[in-house]
Amino acid sequence: MFINTLQGEDVMKIKTKKVITEKEYLHYVIDNTDFLSISHDFIHVNHDTVHSDIALELHDLNNTTCANTWVDSKGETVFEVDIEEEITLTTPLPSMLHVWETEVLGREMKEVENKSIASQYTGCSTEFWLKEDSKMTLIWKDGKLI
Repeated sequence: MFINTLQGEDVMKIKTKKVITEKEYLHYVIDNTDFLSISHDFIHVNHDTVHSDIALELHDLNNTTCANTWVDSKGETVFEVDIEEEITLTTPLPSMLHVWETEVLGREMKEVENKSIASQYTGCSTEFWLKEDSKMTLIWKDGKLI
């Protein structure tokens, strides 16, 4: 079951958020010209001080936010985009949760960083979850990429 997928047969696409430079952000906007709309907000935080920071969002044709720009607490502009990538079982992932089950200890899990599913797989593996900030996405279960 797992050996077939190691031969590169299973490929899946995942969306991840990535903070990029201003130049990369401008290229991203130019390359993705099918955006439907841009929205913005003025953020006012402190009662004594008026902030005029602007948060911009780019939306795709489904009105899904796919890029954000804002000013962080240090006063620096942050550019964040959703990147769609193809992954296989041998693709190293920044952070994932490996879940396995044994008869003796039952269900166990551990967080691994910068490793692939293939490098962590054992015969007892049941699930792998991609971890992003506070979000977890099931990406492998019972021998198959989801």
